[in-house]
Amino acid sequence: MINICATICGANNWEAVAAYGITKYEWLKTFLALPNGIPSHDTLIRLFARLKSEELQSCFISWMQAVHQVTNGELLNVDGKTLRGAKERGNNRSLIPMVSVWSATNHLVLGQRKVAEKSNEITAIPELLKI
Repeated sequence: MINICATICGANNWEAVAAYGITKYEWLKTFLALPNGIPSHDTLIRLFARLKSEELQSCFISWMQAVHQVTNGELLNVDGKTLRGAKERGNNRSLIPMVSVWSATNHLVLGQRKVAEKSNEITAIPELLKI
């Protein structure tokens, strides 16, 4: 939750996420159990490195579905982007191509997928729309 709030507020690295948490500690502790305070940026790095992106996305989608409803017949926007500054594990390639589905009605990304190597956005879209 700290990472989501910090990112929405413009944090773009782990130090900024931790600094956001420290700055907003009094507010965050009103709805989060923080017995050890705000995690350090090193702790955040270790935590997110261990997460499986598919499982995190599944949990996030379940949470968003509980908060928002997608209406029948709603138009969805599909967009491809390249993540800057991100690196894949075990690969020195610094650009990761992604495809996202955006709900203009709910003002949120409903899902995203990494574009497979030797593929393109068009092949990733059908898999993404199954979400």
